[in-house]
Amino acid sequence: MSCRRAVVSSFVAVIVLGLGPSASALIRWTNLNSGLWTVGSNWSLGRAPDIAAGLILITNGGTKTVTIDSTATNLILNNLTLLAPAGATNTLSMVDVGTNKPLVLLSSASPLAIAKGGALYLTNSSLVITGTAVGLTVWAGDVTMDSGSIVVRDEPATTNVTVKARIARTNEASLNINGGFAQFSSLILGDSPGTQFPRCRGTMSMSGGLLNVLGELSVADSPGCTGLVFMTGGQIQVPNHFTNTTRIGNYGIGQMFVSNATLLIPNVSVGRHDGCSGLLTLQENGIGVFDDDLSIGRFSGATGTVVVAGGHLITTNQPIWAGREGVGQLIVSNGSVRGTSLLIAAVPTNTASGAFTLAGGSVMLSSNLILGDASISTGRVAILGGTLNITNTNNTAIFWLASGPLTMNSGTVTTDSLTMTNSGAQFLFSGGTLRVRNSSVANGLPFTVGDGTNAAILQLVGGGTHSFTDGLIISSNATLTGCGTIVGSIINHGTISTNCASAVPPSITQPPLSLTVTQGAAATFSVIADGSDPLEYQWRFNSTPIPGATASNYTVVSAQSSNAGGYDVVISNSGGSVSSPPATLRVLVPSTINNSVHLESSNTISFTSIVGLKYTLEYKNQLDDTNWTDILPSVTGTGGALSIPDPQATVPSRFYRLRID
Repeated sequence: MSCRRAVVSSFVAVIVLGLGPSASALIRWTNLNSGLWTVGSNWSLGRAPDIAAGLILITNGGTKTVTIDSTATNLILNNLTLLAPAGATNTLSMVDVGTNKPLVLLSSASPLAIAKGGALYLTNSSLVITGTAVGLTVWAGDVTMDSGSIVVRDEPATTNVTVKARIARTNEASLNINGGFAQFSSLILGDSPGTQFPRCRGTMSMSGGLLNVLGELSVADSPGCTGLVFMTGGQIQVPNHFTNTTRIGNYGIGQMFVSNATLLIPNVSVGRHDGCSGLLTLQENGIGVFDDDLSIGRFSGATGTVVVAGGHLITTNQPIWAGREGVGQLIVSNGSVRGTSLLIAAVPTNTASGAFTLAGGSVMLSSNLILGDASISTGRVAILGGTLNITNTNNTAIFWLASGPLTMNSGTVTTDSLTMTNSGAQFLFSGGTLRVRNSSVANGLPFTVGDGTNAAILQLVGGGTHSFTDGLIISSNATLTGCGTIVGSIINHGTISTNCASAVPPSITQPPLSLTVTQGAAATFSVIADGSDPLEYQWRFNSTPIPGATASNYTVVSAQSSNAGGYDVVISNSGGSVSSPPATLRVLVPSTINNSVHLESSNTISFTSIVGLKYTLEYKNQLDDTNWTDILPSVTGTGGALSIPDPQATVPSRFYRLRID
């Protein structure tokens, strides 16, 4: 038999107004072997559970799977517990029940509890827990959704969240989302009920689908506990309408790794409270979009780290804080960071310690970068490669070194204004290129370009004013170039090649980057250019000018398949014009498996496709198998229906899904 699976399933809300008959009878699964939920002889009362049952237990010995299939009825229940004795596993598997016939649990407190040895699997099925003061509690064990939906939320919606999904309260537990839709009022990983369980470990793995958290998402909520999130696909959304700071390391040790997936979150703390540790890593094609504060090391005693290693970090409205009141560091080795401000230990408190390391990739800031605080806090910056741009179209962005050392060995830094007027700040300019429009340096030391060995360039941009109160030194193997007015003495051991004679035609120093986003997400392209002012911009889509797109950045607010293609920008001034290389926008659109044809020992799976996207068919022979197996080769979307054969479908059943890259 061949089973076909869709990547995205619809969700039908279920509202239950009452509990119906008196809920008092306890009913147990008594069969020591696997079987169907609907067969009455498998249960202690000789009938399948219904609303009349109080507590439903699947807890007896022997490893088994209890299957709810499409024939099941009476799935509105009160209270369900899954666990197993040592060495055994009891799995409740919902297979092809459909999302319009959900398993609904109504009891107060914890209507669904999963303990050690218990597991829940959903494929093209739905679980609903709604109301007030209810929830999903996974003390230990596993919850896996391949497709369908899981909804655990307050009904009606409220800012005073009472419905919570807790993963790992006493031991190790996991939540695995491979497709479908999950919505929680609050999702907490690693949440010990007391000091007697100080080492609980909650893991969430996500390879596809959509996770929507209406309130708080907390990874490692309790002291001593660990929370881990591994995203290799899919999207996490946290709407910005509750008091809902996402915490990666709240009181425990929290870590999140994102690749080929997207985070859309308003307010994030990576390392929030005293004694905690938080880590967020954006790996290849991992996208994090935050429209409120990103605090790395939020409060005193907290430690946080954010690593961008091939991914893209975007903040839209508020700053990135590296060491806000605790210890925080931002490390960029590849990929990109785009935002308004980066504040490194900029809060006036003696508990803040911040660091920023740029070794590759690009960082683009439209307002400012502030290092340290002039009175108390001290931060550190190391530029080892890559590009750092602190600029905007009004030429008002500021690079302010208030307290602490900045070391630059390589790479390129471009800023509208460089300010360093406190003795506690140092700019150790050993190599690389510094491009600056205006400068004010008065920290008690001459500003020295180069270390006498490595190549270093100070480029004056736009004809601005550069004040060096304690003088400017151009070391051997260093160069002063560009156009501007220098106030202060100059000692030259290298090369001075300034040129202010005529308009400088535009040149692109940071071209727009290609982006991959999920359907409905925002995609922002930005460019950094040089040349005499004023610079004019015109963005184009597939070589056609976009009306009104005349700034240094352009945003596709809600990306759809029709927005996929090439984006470039033409920059011009009185000296000429230049076009950027095109950046490609790829929009990952969910596909639907619409047909499965079985012929002897092969299956052929047909599905819809989008031009340019890569589709890989994956399979499992058993739903509780740990991994999905690729069927190669992958195929590229044409915009029409595609088919992928599975020539080795010789087993009695096989489950399929599509991975879209």
